[in-house]
Amino acid sequence: MIHFNEEKGAGALAQNQKNAERLPAALKSVKAGKDTVTAIFDYASFEDLKAFGETNDNEDTSNSLTALEAKPLSEAIADGWFSEGELVKADGSEAGTDTVQNEKSGMAVRSEGGATLMVGGKVLYRSSNTELKDDSTVSLPGTGTAYVIFKR
Repeated sequence: MIHFNEEKGAGALAQNQKNAERLPAALKSVKAGKDTVTAIFDYASFEDLKAFGETNDNEDTSNSLTALEAKPLSEAIADGWFSEGELVKADGSEAGTDTVQNEKSGMAVRSEGGATLMVGGKVLYRSSNTELKDDSTVSLPGTGTAYVIFKR
């Protein structure tokens, strides 16, 4: 990660520093469990996430994202994001189209390719082809388009 950041013209660092420019790729947190270690990374842009994923420094093969976009829910609805695909409530129960259309606040994420996505709030709705891991984390499928709607 340090090498990647240096190649991008940033400092030889692995974590973002207060009052400093955001690194292209940074380690946000690490948590060790009984049989697992969970690392959360912060990227300055989607392009940085993709570029870091293509380096030899990255050993995480679970991220196969090819597209990622986020916008206010009202804009996503106006742009017709949810005309295709089935949205369910966070718990997996059916969500009517009207229910989502009436939810004017919040953020929407559209993705293509697989990854574990952590959003900055509570997941309200998601595509039926995704899996909810916790209130703010969704496992995205390896192929196809997926949507996540969350409230900050």
